[in-house]
Order: sequence, then structure tokens, then C-alpha cells
Amino acid sequence: MTKHPPVFFAIVGVRHEPLLALKETFPRIQDALRRNGFSGSVFRETADISTVDEGTNQILNTFAVFNAQSTRGFTFNDQGTFSYHTTEYTNREDLFSAFALGLGILDRELSLQTLIRVGVRMVDLIRPSDWGLTLEQMVDPRLLGFRGLPCAGAMKPGMATMEQRFVSDDAELITKFDCLPDGFGIQADLYPVLRNHTLPATVTSTTGVLHGLLDIDSGTRSGKEVAPRKFSQDAILDELVGHNDRISEAFRAAVTPLALKTWGLKP
Repeated sequence: MTKHPPVFFAIVGVRHEPLLALKETFPRIQDALRRNGFSGSVFRETADISTVDEGTNQILNTFAVFNAQSTRGFTFNDQGTFSYHTTEYTNREDLFSAFALGLGILDRELSLQTLIRVGVRMVDLIRPSDWGLTLEQMVDPRLLGFRGLPCAGAMKPGMATMEQRFVSDDAELITKFDCLPDGFGIQADLYPVLRNHTLPATVTSTTGVLHGLLDIDSGTRSGKEVAPRKFSQDAILDELVGHNDRISEAFRAAVTPLALKTWGLKP
């Protein structure tokens, strides 16, 4: 069987100040993206968001622009979130270059002032049956939890989820591993973005078999002690390198050398 990489979805994003003028400006942003190859579907959504603390409602306008194949896209909203997301397998340089393209267009149109969070998130599909292997052969045993107990050996595994959050001085890493015995599933917070994408054939070609989803997110540490910064695209791109390195380190620690070899990746 042809080797294929496990990662099937990547998202790079930033949080910035609210942009009340985004709705009026979006047609110009869309046109600029179209001239850079994003001539596919365009989605607009409006949601009424209740704020419990203030007891008021806010209107959230969200816009998304895709390429013709629906494999790459940008999402913007007027409450201060921008992201680039793709279901194509890509390298770091191309991922960050595409992200910088959309962010640069947004900044030129609306002059962003405040940087609140920078983050990268990647989701990997680990489906042992593609290679004639078992899940135990492809992921670190510690990710299997209670499944590793002797009493569970004769029982068919059901759905299981493991989640862990790690914090350093300037970043937080959120790692999740879902073991799914049957149907393909994703974390609920990813659905609004992933639903409009075309998934790779290597993800959708096989159903109803045991597989795992490894979901790793590295971003700016959040909390009251972390103050917003002055917006700088250069600073964002520098920070993304560190987040991507953390994801790579966590991914390689979570899978086995056999899995890396099977995927054609260097140990």
C-alpha cells in the first residue's frame, strides 16, 4: 500500500481585537483572496451570542473563503478570530506562507492593532488496519489507558478519550487522543471549520474499523496574567515556529518508531 502521512487537518490562527468594520470590508478581502487562488466557496454565518457576565447579546458575523477544491480556506469573524485551515498534507513553510497571505490581506484592510493569541493545531489519523498493524504497535502504550490492563485483553475495546494540558511560561499545549472503534469522529469544536472541507481519500476510504485521532494544539498561554500585545505579523510567524516544534515533539513522543517508519517519516 502507498505510504501516506497521518496528519489530515491543520489550522493556524490568531486572536486579535474585535473588528466592527469586517462585514463592510469583507468583499474586498474576498476579492484579494480570489486573486491569490481562493476562488471556491464562500460562507457567511450570523449568530446571536449571549454574554452571561454582562447580560447582553452580541451578533457574531463569520466569513469563510475556500479554494476551488475546498481543501484550503480562511475564516474571519468580527469578534477577533482569524485562521487558515487545510486538509492538504503540507510542510511548515507552505502552511505558514498561506496563513501569512490571508493575515496580511486582513491587516492591510483593517490595520490590526492587538495580538491576544497565536496557535497551531494538527489532527492525525492513526488507522492500524491500513498497514496490517494493531493500535498497540502504532501508539505509545501510555495512550491506551485502561486498555492496557490484563483484564481488558479479552474484551473488545470501546470508545476512549484521553486529554492532557501542559503549561510553560509562554505557551500551553493541549493533547487529545480518541480511540474510535467504528465511525470516524472529530472534536465538536473542530466541526464548524472542518465541515466545509474536502477530506483526503486516505481518510474517507475506509470506515467501520478501529482507529485513533491524535489532536495536538499549541498556543499562547492564556489567562489574566498574559497581557495582549501590539500586533506584529513578524512576531506571530516567529511564535508559530515554537508552537509547531512543540506539536512535532508531542506527536513523535505519542507514536512508535514503527509507526513513523510505516508513514515514511524519519524517527
